[in-house]
Amino acid sequence: MSFLSKAVPAFLLLGLAGASFADSLAECYKAADNRVQVRQCLQKELDQTRRDYEEKLAFAQDQAKSLDDAQDQGRRKKRGQGPASQALSAANRAFDGYLRRQCDFESAMFGSGTGSGNQLIACRINLMKLRMGALDNLVGADTRETAVPK
Repeated sequence: MSFLSKAVPAFLLLGLAGASFADSLAECYKAADNRVQVRQCLQKELDQTRRDYEEKLAFAQDQAKSLDDAQDQGRRKKRGQGPASQALSAANRAFDGYLRRQCDFESAMFGSGTGSGNQLIACRINLMKLRMGALDNLVGADTRETAVPK
């Protein structure tokens, strides 16, 4: 039962991420007249996803530091990272490595001249959105965002 309770949400999240990826790639194909425009569309989405991802990471880092500071209460004499910040840094390094390797693999499976470059970009978009969802679930929404003017 414990395995199922952990596995089902993970599979659902992966399925939703896959659906999101398929939609974004399909949207670029719908909006484009040729492969160059598809690539430009994907690159634009990747650029925006990277900006969103960096903001989400900054928020998660702030949350981890706040937790470390609250738990520290002046006991730590060295000004190093606390356990939450260290764990987030390690997770970020692991994710960055996974993203590189997984997307290289997916691109290689397409072969040269068959959309491998678009697959590489789409994979990066997909995995960063998946990670942002995981971070959202863990640290919540960033409330530092400004309200939309009326």
